Order: sequence, then C-alpha cells, then structure tokens
Amino acid sequence: MLYLLLPSLEMKWNNLPESLVEEVVNEHDVDLGRLSWEASEHAGDDGTVRLAVRRGIPCSTGIVLLGSDMSRLDHPNEIRHTHSEAAEAQTRIAGTQEIMKPVFPGPRPPTRERDARIDGQSRQDLGDAEADAEALLASEPSEALLSHWAKLEGPAPSA
Repeated sequence: MLYLLLPSLEMKWNNLPESLVEEVVNEHDVDLGRLSWEASEHAGDDGTVRLAVRRGIPCSTGIVLLGSDMSRLDHPNEIRHTHSEAAEAQTRIAGTQEIMKPVFPGPRPPTRERDARIDGQSRQDLGDAEADAEALLASEPSEALLSHWAKLEGPAPSA
C-alpha cells in the first residue's frame, strides 16, 4: 500500500504493492502522482511531513510514502489508543462484577495482577514502538525532497 501526502496535508492511498514501486519509478520513470488515488482516513501532520522528506518518493502532486513506513510511524498511537480502550473496558467490567457478586458468589479471578502485567507489557510495547518511530525519523532530511516539497508549497517540517 502507498500513501500520497499532498501539500494541503490531505492524504490519499493506493493499493499498489510496495515491492513494485522501485521498478515502476526507477526502471519505467513513472510519475506516481498519475495513479488513481483514493481518499485516506489518515491526515497528514508534522510527523508525516518529517517522514516524507526523509523516506518519500517525489511525484507531481506531492510525496509518496510506503505503507510500511506509515505503519511504523503510527504504531505508537495505535498502542496508546488500544490501551486506553482496554482500560475503559476494564473499568466497566469491574463495575459489572460488583453488581453480579450476589448472583455469582465465589472467588474472582486475580484481575489486578493480570491488569498490571498487561499495563507493563503495553508500556514496553509502546517504548519499543516509539523507539522504532524515532529511528525512522532520525536520518537527515533529503535536500531533494525538501526542495520538491517547498516547490509544491507544502508546510515546512519541524526539526
């Protein structure tokens, strides 16, 4: 999957396999901007621009990003979101368990210990994902991509 970042920070996607991109662009000199692109649920932001000027592929309408790179950049946010939803669900479940005690008496599973293990694993996973995203953005921006982005009047990335 590919993503197209436009200067307006609108994003579009195309299901062209990443494995074909090098061949299509390098060997056949194809302008990826001419592909048929669909609106994306992703919205561009400073992190997306920073990624684009480091690892993107210039085209006539913006900068194309590999889906695998976008996934690595988004992974920390996905972990935060999933953990937040799980914590909210646990709060609702705990309330239900109190209500159900008279109906189902007896010992309860050790949820505090389980929740602590889940929280610890989530923190570790988040740290790993953040380190991976930071490594993705650690290289210096490409002067050619910065120039291309500026010509398209896209917003300048932060440092």
